[in-house]
Amino acid sequence: MSKLIITKSVNEAFIEVLKSLYYKPDYISAPRGLETREITGLLIQINNPHDRLVKNIYRNTSLEYLIGEWLWYERGSNSLKEISYYSKFWDKISDNGKTANSAYGYRILGFIKSVNINQWEYAKNELIKDRDSRRAIINIYLPNDAKKNTKDLPCTIFLQFMIRKNKLHLVANMRSNDIILGFTYDAACFTMFQEKMLIELNKKYPSLKIGSYLHFTSSMHIYERHYSMMKKIIKETKNNLSINMPKMDNLDEIKNLQYNEKEIREGRINHLRPLNDKFCRWCQSILLNKAKIIYERNNN
Repeated sequence: MSKLIITKSVNEAFIEVLKSLYYKPDYISAPRGLETREITGLLIQINNPHDRLVKNIYRNTSLEYLIGEWLWYERGSNSLKEISYYSKFWDKISDNGKTANSAYGYRILGFIKSVNINQWEYAKNELIKDRDSRRAIINIYLPNDAKKNTKDLPCTIFLQFMIRKNKLHLVANMRSNDIILGFTYDAACFTMFQEKMLIELNKKYPSLKIGSYLHFTSSMHIYERHYSMMKKIIKETKNNLSINMPKMDNLDEIKNLQYNEKEIREGRINHLRPLNDKFCRWCQSILLNKAKIIYERNNN
């Protein structure tokens, strides 16, 4: 019960969590009849949130899905069609075949009726008004979720931004987290939010730096179907890929990246808007690679 893991990168944390789940799980439980190995009350501290990618060859993180999901969050969409382009998993958990209930960006930007405020702007403005504020909280899991009979309940409870010692820290609080399918993408997306918030706050606090990313989960677990992957990862140490995501710079260009993402997703790649920002160009190259794969699959 209760464990602290401190690492420099998300990839290092990923491996340390797997070791704990393999050697010393708190419980072996079976929610919905599915066996899991579980650690309860786990806090992970990532001291370099820029190093956010799980790079293990056996996990084989989908960069296309990661970029597509983050952009989906960032524009505040809950469209099933948009996200299922990157993963058909979402089709299985949609309640109506049109939208995704848990869509984080839809909740963050206040498009969901039970919120009605832009929580991103609220959190940012709290820190602009008082850099020591403890109120810069974005709620993901909402009271109304308890009334819904849904297959897609948010795993994240809240995100909290804090400035301490001239560094912007982010705390993510999770009710539940699958180390293989959840943490891999959650940590990456949330640290991208942390980086974006930093850039926006730099207008008020030019010397503000990136701080730690703190990821707390009440239940960190791995499903039985991933046990063999877990064993391979912890027993073979030289199995990491050399990939790094460029740092964000020009947030204005994300609008053009969003435009281009839609064009690429809908099969129109001949009139993309030019991108100068290194981060946006890198993301677009990942999206174009997916489009190329889909094109070749459909024409062979």
